[in-house]
Parts: sequence; C-alpha cells; structure tokens
Amino acid sequence: MKGINFIMKKYHEQEIETTFKELLTYIDLMENKDLIAIAKSILIDNKESFCNRSAMPDYYRDGIYEEGSHHFFKGGLLYHSLGVTKLSLEISKLYNSKVIDSDLIIFGASLHDIGKIETMREWIDNEELKCPKTINSNLLEHTYFGVNIVKEYLDKSNLGNIVKNQMLHIIATHMSQDIGTFTDNCMIESIIVAQADDLDSKIEPIEYNLSKLYEGEKEYYDKNLKRNIYLSDKLRDKGEKSKCN
Repeated sequence: MKGINFIMKKYHEQEIETTFKELLTYIDLMENKDLIAIAKSILIDNKESFCNRSAMPDYYRDGIYEEGSHHFFKGGLLYHSLGVTKLSLEISKLYNSKVIDSDLIIFGASLHDIGKIETMREWIDNEELKCPKTINSNLLEHTYFGVNIVKEYLDKSNLGNIVKNQMLHIIATHMSQDIGTFTDNCMIESIIVAQADDLDSKIEPIEYNLSKLYEGEKEYYDKNLKRNIYLSDKLRDKGEKSKCN
C-alpha cells in the first residue's frame, strides 16, 4: 500500500495480561452476580485461546490482500473485545438509562466475539499468517460458535429463559445479516453493541494506517472501505510523523 510503512503490532505478554484483567473489571460492573460469574468463567476457562488470537485474519473478503483488516496481532481479539465494551458503555451514557440494561451491554459486548476461539487459528510468532482461520470459519460463522459457547454456560445457571435468550441475542446479532448473524437486532442493547463493534473494527485499522503515513502524505486508499482516507490538514501541516509502536 503506497504511503504505508507497515510494521506488525506486537504486545508483550504482560500487556495482554493487564488488558485481560481490565476486561474483567468491566464485567464486575454488572449488577447481576450470576452474570458476572458466568462471563468470568467463560473468559477464564478459555483465556489462553481468547488472548492468543487476532480479531480478524490478514485479508479482506473480496480476496484482495491488505496489510491487516482489524486488530491483526496476537491479543487482537482481547483488545477488540475490550474496545467494544468500552465503546458500548460510552454510547449507552448518551441515552436514557431507564431503557438500557447495562448488564446486557457488558455481557454481550465482552463476549460478542468469543466464537472466534473456534474460527481463528492460534497466533504463531514469526509465521506469515495471511489467513489464520480454521475450517470451522468456512462452515459456520463465529456468531454460531459464540452462541453455543455462551449457551452452554447459561444453561448451567438458574437464570430465566428470557434472560438467557436476551444475552444470546446480543451475541447472535452483532454482525450484519449478509455476513453471519441469525436475525435482526430486536433490542436497543444489541443495536448499541453491533454499532460499537462496527466502529471499533473500522477505526482501529484507519488509526493505525494514518499513523504510518510518511511525512507530507495526506491520504491512503482503504481497500476494505473502498475509498480514500484523509489525514486532517491541521495535523499534516505540523510536519510530524505519528509513532505507532
């Protein structure tokens, strides 16, 4: 890609561990103690897989190679899940809290991509992973696996069926139907989580690619969005190149 000096993001194990603990602190914000226990059990039981995967493979759906889709690095799935949780909560604060269930937001956002532990290959350092997906991803989308993973834990609880299905609804509908969701978003919480997911998946690679523009350059072509993305003239005129470690 012209104008991009691509360097793979790398995070130390300590940073991944800190981020995992931060995600757990958000889960502790839920009011329902049963949901806290379930969400923590899911993440802790699957911690190694959850923390050792990227959020997306290093390619786009139209088959055109690009330098990362979003959160393409070891721990990317974890970082994306935390980002969606934070965004979802911030969006929620803008609206009437009397009609938004924060427990649904936190539970659904933190676990929305848990199914990717079944559809993404484990990250292997020093290996060129252009498409680190498993055969499962070609047969069934990660939303299917996510619903099944979470349902297994929910079914062991004493929660009512309506509560269980509402939790599963957030995970099942966080993607557009043409990609792999089960049904339309029927709850305000599912709409918030889906929009936060879409925003985080778009902004992270744009932020990264803009930070890698060479001095004097103002734009790059984003093959995912199929458009030019421009850097603010105010920032470009400073003549400084941003650093992204």
